[in-house]
Amino acid sequence: MATTDPISATYVSSSSFTVSDDLSGDFAAGVRVLADCGADGTFYGTVETASYASGTGLTTITLSLDAGNLTANLTGVLHGNDIPASLVNHGHGNQGDGGTLPDFVRRDNSRAFTQGFISGEGAYTGFKFTETGADVASNAGKWIFQVDNGMFSMLAVDDAESDFNAALTINRDGASPSAVTIAAPYIGLSADDVEASGNIVPPASNPGSLGTASRPWGDVRTGKLLGLDVSGGTVDALVTKASAAEAVTGTDMAKAATPATVRQAVLSLMRDSLGKFPGIIPPSLNLFCGDATSDTAPAGTFARSTTGTRLGPTGLIETVAAANLRREWDASGNLLGWLIEESRTNVVLYSRDLTNAVWTKTNCTAALNQTGIDGVASSASLLTATADASTCLQSITLASSSRFQTAYLKRVTGSGAVFMTMDGGTTWTDITASLSTTAWTRVSIPAQTLANPSVGFKLATSGDAIAVDGVQNEAGAFATSVIFTTSASVARAADVWSITINTSTYKQSEGSILSVFDSIAGPVASTNNTAFGLHDGSLSNRIFLRSNNSLSGTHFLMVRLNETQADVHLTPAAKNTIKRCAVSYINNKTSIVEDGLTASTDTLCTIPAITMINIGSGLSGADALNGHVKHFAYFPISLSDAQLQAITL
Repeated sequence: MATTDPISATYVSSSSFTVSDDLSGDFAAGVRVLADCGADGTFYGTVETASYASGTGLTTITLSLDAGNLTANLTGVLHGNDIPASLVNHGHGNQGDGGTLPDFVRRDNSRAFTQGFISGEGAYTGFKFTETGADVASNAGKWIFQVDNGMFSMLAVDDAESDFNAALTINRDGASPSAVTIAAPYIGLSADDVEASGNIVPPASNPGSLGTASRPWGDVRTGKLLGLDVSGGTVDALVTKASAAEAVTGTDMAKAATPATVRQAVLSLMRDSLGKFPGIIPPSLNLFCGDATSDTAPAGTFARSTTGTRLGPTGLIETVAAANLRREWDASGNLLGWLIEESRTNVVLYSRDLTNAVWTKTNCTAALNQTGIDGVASSASLLTATADASTCLQSITLASSSRFQTAYLKRVTGSGAVFMTMDGGTTWTDITASLSTTAWTRVSIPAQTLANPSVGFKLATSGDAIAVDGVQNEAGAFATSVIFTTSASVARAADVWSITINTSTYKQSEGSILSVFDSIAGPVASTNNTAFGLHDGSLSNRIFLRSNNSLSGTHFLMVRLNETQADVHLTPAAKNTIKRCAVSYINNKTSIVEDGLTASTDTLCTIPAITMINIGSGLSGADALNGHVKHFAYFPISLSDAQLQAITL
């Protein structure tokens, strides 16, 4: 959305503000913004981030300001074009109004012109077009000349020699140029047309066009003659591309939004906001999390035999019933997608209640009096140090395994160091820098392989207090969603989403798939996380996309009758970062694209027979994504490489 009326804005900080409704798409990263701070002035900046919180109905925008700071007098903002950034007034009178005139075209006009010259002297460079039959030194002509750092202005001179001379000397730098040598012919002028002394020699074919005799540079009022011949054509208004009302890095061509750029922007917006694909044969199976209004699977069968948790749209942890998908949001209220995880078990007992006797407290006290991460009063604990180096620990009997530990923490009083351990204090990890006094933060410590973990906390300073919730120790190299416990360890079952295909949905001979996902783990050694798996109930015939294949990156694999048909590795899926991959396949051509980049292809492949699709996992739920599925779309046609690029930009 672009607007000429200011959008009402509320000051938040020296570089941020809020606007009503979800305008995160309008204030995309890179968009230019003008902020009106009343008596404090007008400030320009570029959007760094924009996030919408559905709970408040506000979009928060953070700027990188060109100069100065926003003030509490902020009343409204204007935003410019999408990337590349500009903020255009379209006045075309001067730089302040957005008026640069870098291009011209020949158009029909009642006045005919025979020759034009590109001139350059000091701080200006210009074009002059002389009227047919008039010499160059006459005052009848049309001039365009450049002033200052590539910004163009226009002067029309018609029987007004004084105006011409005044304009020509604007920002002039230096005396008349010295003699020049033209080494090669130019358009409209040859080297013979300029004397070694710098005088212009009239061309023999049209001596009148340059006067009756050679003239010195100063008289002709051109700089170094580079030459341009319009050969009797006609010239009138300049046709320009809009430029910024302030100096913006980059060429005008880069700033202009081409039709292709606009089409791609519309396609990307429709895909990300509505899950649609304008201009492309529609998918026969289109699973877009943004369309979901409940936690029921929109297609196929979803199984998880236990409850699970998620971060809800209001920023609180929510518990979702068994056999229900978990739509999850980030802390700002942005929908991330369906959360698909492997099975995990939290072995910490009374993970919220540190008053229980399983927690051994030394020089500290515990109280169950804090509002927890789920918003429930007195569901989380307060630890208060009664002496320096106080500790609260829980010993767990467990065989040796690789363990990962997290806890939700918040500082209540004090400023001393806070530590967490899973080996009884042999290793204390300083987590002080992660703590907030206003919000819960999920803090983790490095994974360890050990038996009989002893988990807990140390407060370095007497009188300090922290709130604690959801202490979790689980087998693995990364954290999964929080699992609440009381008197026994609790397991969360794996998420398994499967769809049995039929001929109205799936075409065996060809197809294309879009997969938009993120990874909560990122690349992890010896771990395969799968975005989707197509198969026949076995590993003999399958088409898999792994978000990360150990540390080797995103991995596309096609197998038919136990023989590999396509095996392509792309860049790794970074932790908590959306990735868009699209693949198309038909016999003897498989292409895969990530994030709009060049397609990787395999031209020797035979398509396997498929009966089942798993969303967010491989065969029967194995190798779970451990991330969010935002969009899965199957097209019953092999899309072109260009189409794969377009739907992943």
